[in-house]
Amino acid sequence: MPLVLDEAIVSPTEAEAISGEDGLALLDGTGGATLANACKQATNFLISWAEGERGLDVSKIANTDRLKLAAGLEAARRRLAAQPGEDSKARAQRLALERDQALARYVFASTDASDTDTALAENVGPRVWNQNGPVFGQDNTRPRPY
Repeated sequence: MPLVLDEAIVSPTEAEAISGEDGLALLDGTGGATLANACKQATNFLISWAEGERGLDVSKIANTDRLKLAAGLEAARRRLAAQPGEDSKARAQRLALERDQALARYVFASTDASDTDTALAENVGPRVWNQNGPVFGQDNTRPRPY
């Protein structure tokens, strides 16, 4: 199942089960703030995260079912963040932290057999620092007197 804007990859019951927050559907109001809409917004969040932060083409992501964990946590976080009260805000912050940890552990698989760079964008990954190299602006062409 590819990631498509405004199509939820996680259902409201799955979002409740993933987040451990029972009764989120009971918080649905008469307006557009429902758990089903939060699930759609969670998919939109994942699409913008994959394209923006990781630089990926979402049509080439093969293992979108592994993103259900992050989508469920994001949907529950959105629903709790919209509620008044400090307890709801604290629970939403905990869910945001869990979502970020789930996204950090996620490894993308590509549907394109020739594409080997789908897992990471060009500017993502460990940064290598050469601590033994020359100091900037220092002339290292001749030996130093000791």
